[in-house]
Amino acid sequence: MERKTLIIRQQEWGGFLCHLNYVLIHLDFYLGKNGVTAAWVDWSGQRANEDFYFGRPAVENVWLHYFEPLNFPELPSTRLEAEEHLITGPRQLGSKLAYVTYKLNRRWRYRYHELYQEYVTLRPFLSERASLIFQSRMAGRFCVGVHYRNPHHSHECLRQIPQPEVFVARAKKLLPAGRRVAVVLASDYEPAVDAFRAAFGEALIIQPDVVRAASFAQDQVHHLPANWSLTLGEQVMVDCLLLSKCDVLLHVVSNVASAAAYFNPNLKLVYCETFIESLYGYLWAMLRTVYIVLRVELHNFPTLERWLKRSLRRVTREAPASKD
Repeated sequence: MERKTLIIRQQEWGGFLCHLNYVLIHLDFYLGKNGVTAAWVDWSGQRANEDFYFGRPAVENVWLHYFEPLNFPELPSTRLEAEEHLITGPRQLGSKLAYVTYKLNRRWRYRYHELYQEYVTLRPFLSERASLIFQSRMAGRFCVGVHYRNPHHSHECLRQIPQPEVFVARAKKLLPAGRRVAVVLASDYEPAVDAFRAAFGEALIIQPDVVRAASFAQDQVHHLPANWSLTLGEQVMVDCLLLSKCDVLLHVVSNVASAAAYFNPNLKLVYCETFIESLYGYLWAMLRTVYIVLRVELHNFPTLERWLKRSLRRVTREAPASKD
């Protein structure tokens, strides 16, 4: 069979780590199949993307600012374009289907860790920036990582993102007694930083000078064309590296949390939800998985398809909201 180079282009939507996760998803899906023996990432902006302001893709291949070319010894001249919409439940690392991945797929973290280690090389200035913060503030401490998403992302999660005070309370419960501790917060939402700073004081570690939304009234900063900057992508990547160096990560559905989870597959993940919410979540994830597996055949069984869809909507609608 003729050997091919897979071309992974910028997606139509999604932020920085969404794009990185897509690269890993495509490598997992394509390598070794249909003659694909190598891959090249091209984030040079052939597609319009209102979420991607982490570089000027119309001018350059933004991937090469943050990463080396993928580690393949040669790139066959025959090219194959990666499919845009191949993402299904077991491969989803963002939006609601990532919840299924978190709950029911125990192997993805180690598989993606292997792919990342083998093929992706971060530019040294980024790893060095994260290492400097780790050595000066985190080394020798039990570190609880927290990724607090801008609440504008709630539609991507199974339920409304809890208030910062709920995350603070959960983080406190994760801190062991009698040990030196630190709380590492990654967030583009300034009210969350204020709440965590008030709760943890000197024990709080945040990357300095990060661009954040000042309030809920302000849209996510990476959705604003005026904020175009390579620095935004650098900040996201360093935050994710710091989270991956923690002992435990408190999170909701997030491409940042997903990336940290495969950067360090031994990182303990704690989804910010109550016990009852978790039970509803498992039920939703199992129903969703059944639907994904059967949907090719469901057109032959319209009654079953309608029942599954109603059940998924009912479980999501009736899941109790957090009252912490």
